[in-house]
Amino acid sequence: MEVVPLTKELRQKLELQGPMRATVVLMVIRVEFTDGTVFDDEAVYNALCAFLEDLQFKLERLEYLEKKRK
Repeated sequence: MEVVPLTKELRQKLELQGPMRATVVLMVIRVEFTDGTVFDDEAVYNALCAFLEDLQFKLERLEYLEKKRK
């Protein structure tokens, strides 16, 4: 694995100027192994979903208030 710093040149090459427009979260919620053991992170998944839904509501409310102010 190699960590590559996000330089000004790389940011321009990848067209990453301006504000962030999206966030992608990939998460393993449950894995059942052949020996019968289980990894289950559904509680964290549910908490993350609730947090992101609340954040989306707040961002939409902020956008509405900013448009109304103008």
